[in-house]
Amino acid sequence: MRRPAFGALLLAILGLLTATELALGTLVYRRLREALEADLGRRLVHVSQLLATGVDAPLVDQFRDGDEALAAYGIVRERLAAQARAAGVERAYVFDRALATRLDTGPKAPGSALYALLANRLEVESAAAGRAAATRLYRGEDGSLRLSAFAPVVREGGVGLLVGVDASPDFFASLAALRRQMLLLGGASLAVAGLAAMLIVRQVGERLGRVRRAVSRATRGDLTARAEVAGADEIGALGRDLDAMIATMVDARDHFAAVLGSLEAALLATDTSGVVTVANASARRLLGRDDLLGRPLTEVCADEPALGAFVRVALAGGQTAGAEVALGGGLPAGGRVVAASASPLVRSGERAGLALSLLDVTELRLLERRARSNERLAALGGMAGGLLHEIRNPLASMMVYLDLLRAPLAGEAEPREVLDRAIADGERLARFLEDFQIFAGLRPLRLETVDLPRAARAVAAALAWPPAVACSVQGEDGVALVADRRLLEHALRNLLRNALEALTERGGRVDVVVAREEGVVVVGVTDDGPGIPAEEVERILDPLFTTKSRGTGLGLSIVQRVLELHGGTLRVESPAGGGASFRLRFPAPS
Repeated sequence: MRRPAFGALLLAILGLLTATELALGTLVYRRLREALEADLGRRLVHVSQLLATGVDAPLVDQFRDGDEALAAYGIVRERLAAQARAAGVERAYVFDRALATRLDTGPKAPGSALYALLANRLEVESAAAGRAAATRLYRGEDGSLRLSAFAPVVREGGVGLLVGVDASPDFFASLAALRRQMLLLGGASLAVAGLAAMLIVRQVGERLGRVRRAVSRATRGDLTARAEVAGADEIGALGRDLDAMIATMVDARDHFAAVLGSLEAALLATDTSGVVTVANASARRLLGRDDLLGRPLTEVCADEPALGAFVRVALAGGQTAGAEVALGGGLPAGGRVVAASASPLVRSGERAGLALSLLDVTELRLLERRARSNERLAALGGMAGGLLHEIRNPLASMMVYLDLLRAPLAGEAEPREVLDRAIADGERLARFLEDFQIFAGLRPLRLETVDLPRAARAVAAALAWPPAVACSVQGEDGVALVADRRLLEHALRNLLRNALEALTERGGRVDVVVAREEGVVVVGVTDDGPGIPAEEVERILDPLFTTKSRGTGLGLSIVQRVLELHGGTLRVESPAGGGASFRLRFPAPS
């Protein structure tokens, strides 16, 4: 205690602890003693009432001075003493309203006055009025502590006698032991508190000194500062230096945050262990989470497989400049596309972490896709009318002639097989022309109210499902849409036909669910087939793109085209474990 300020502080702490310990100890002791008194008082009341019921009032009321030698008195006294011992009380006695003893298991003879009860007159009067009562702790005639309870002995003429019981010495021994323990506990607590206060004050003084110098050096730009032996007036110096350091850090932080917050691109920085140390508001919005700081970058990107793979390569020191990464499944799944770039953070010539920037280019890619689609549609529209006219009429005539050949070739197996193939190819060409007409948009929409669950069941029932493939259609009653029924059924037919073709060899299940969500009507078509390869998910909606040997490449493009004509959107999902899900979302009718 070489510094007066800390010596005074220690004395003040010890004085406060002493006063607090005394106050708390006294309060706790009183509360415990009162609780013990109250509990024992209730028990003594019950015992006095029990003993009062067994008193032979007419007989006991006759005992007077000198009757202690009578055999009857001895018998009654012994019975009362036995009952008192069984109840666990030290003494039991019967007295009248004048406080004269009639029967006593203690030293009092009949006719003796109980002067000690004068201090408990209220409890005696309560018992005389018919209500048993217990006293507080009081001093008996011999100066010892006592606790008693009184109960009335009721007979036909009212209450003439009272029964009193005194607590056993064990209770008072317990109180004395409690007091000793409280005193010992208080003394030990004071000693421990004093020692702890001395150690705390000493350590606080030393630490404040080290922190003061460390903070002072840090405000001058020396971030390698370490705490040393404390100087004089540590708290005052620490306050001034800490204020200066905080002001400097706040200014730098605000400027840094303003710069980062103004960037449109999402920016994240990590330390050498890959833990995020900087993240601007754009990064939090793009990744959809606020708890970026202090977390590993790989954990932050765990929900986005493509971004996670990009980050792992970047953290490993690989080349990661100028890559486009899909978030949320990319454009086909209704997700986003970001231009990602990663570069190492270098400080003093050494790698200090990683800087990652993510620029959202979703709208740009959508515009590019829409522009390409419009170019194709414009080209197709220019040639669609003449093409359909030149092909449809000859195709219809050819199908009629082929159908006329069925009867003459009915008995010829090989020619009939060739004819069936020709007819199947003709029907396929007719479907292609129908798809082409829808894709090119050569006729206006014919709007009507369509019951979606019923339309989905009709489309599913019209397809030939093999035994190995199960199809179920579920939908809420009353889910309707104002749409072109023929186009809508055509889009559903294309989706179900694709699912059927994916499951024909291995078997499986196709589920169609029609539901109404907030502001939209959703038609979901899900299968448990092999799924769609990740590299094809973004291309399957492109016109004329197909992986089937006999596919036209217009099936899913027509589905998307039908949705566009009705103001809807299409979302495609294909988990890594297999299966594919197509969700058609239409604006709910007003």
